[in-house]
Amino acid sequence: MTSKQRVLGLLKGETVDRPACYSGTGTVWGAALKHYGYNFADAHHDPEKMARLATFPFEAAGFECALMPFDICVEAELLGCDINYFSNSDESIYPNIKKRLIMKPNEIEGVEVPDHVMGGRVPVVCNAIRQAKAEFGQHIPIGAHILGPFTLATHLMDFNELLMTVFRKPDLVSGLLEKLAGVLMNVARAYEEAGADYICLREMSGTTDIVSPKQFNELLRPELVKIIQNCRVPVVLHICGNTNKIVQYMVECNAHAISVETRNDLVRTRQDIGNGPLVFGNIDGFGVLVKGTPEEVEQEVIKCLRNGVDALWPGCEISLKAPLENLRAMVRAVEKHGHSEWHRKS
Repeated sequence: MTSKQRVLGLLKGETVDRPACYSGTGTVWGAALKHYGYNFADAHHDPEKMARLATFPFEAAGFECALMPFDICVEAELLGCDINYFSNSDESIYPNIKKRLIMKPNEIEGVEVPDHVMGGRVPVVCNAIRQAKAEFGQHIPIGAHILGPFTLATHLMDFNELLMTVFRKPDLVSGLLEKLAGVLMNVARAYEEAGADYICLREMSGTTDIVSPKQFNELLRPELVKIIQNCRVPVVLHICGNTNKIVQYMVECNAHAISVETRNDLVRTRQDIGNGPLVFGNIDGFGVLVKGTPEEVEQEVIKCLRNGVDALWPGCEISLKAPLENLRAMVRAVEKHGHSEWHRKS
């Protein structure tokens, strides 16, 4: 099978030969920046550079996708936030929010959403998707990611103020999430029309480290369901942190698969939801892929497979410091052990 057949077949519920090794949470590799000599800040604005960096993992190691964008500020910028790209830094640093739109709860209702989403860097991402699709679309799936509404809200509003508002005025937060979900559905549609084969919905802040299971179910889940239902391509729902207490709610969002990170107890997850739902995860993109040896990476991959993942994919972004030999070891380990260690054997 080609990587594209394997990934999309798995997401569609078809029988595939082994788990895939790909991602919905970031595929830009530091080795790619070094290979091309690109400044990371420039790559967020140049579709050709973005496409080249996104497809490098497949070319260099057989990683089974290309994913765009590279950062999690696209939607916040579209809504008016100032972004720091660290353009003058000698190091490669992910962009972050310089100025939020909402500082106090009484400003929530005044948030304006754009009439269309082809502003900010959305067109850059769309053009990068088209370029990657044209060159590699027959071999690998081209993915795109969007934020979840609550995670986007944490980018727009002072974090502590948002959490207090969740407790004191949940209806106000609910209205904001509904408004943001509409924007995110339109961004996802733009990526789909550009050629994205799957969408990763990254509701990173939905973890029970931040919100309670009750708050997740009542405030976050309804909007996640709307976004997933509106997408035309397969959707993977990703949530960071400790998700064992909400994993059933994640499944009930009806995404094609869920993605969990290293703080999720995979064995317990499989006990709670069974072998039916697809679960992707959860290799450590820093602790193992940066600090480990290729042999340790291989053992970690085997552990993930034995614990019940259906695709080996990073629990979050792979650190830009991860050495290429470890990334290749990750892919090779899935190819070597994928079928024999996989719980969903054909």
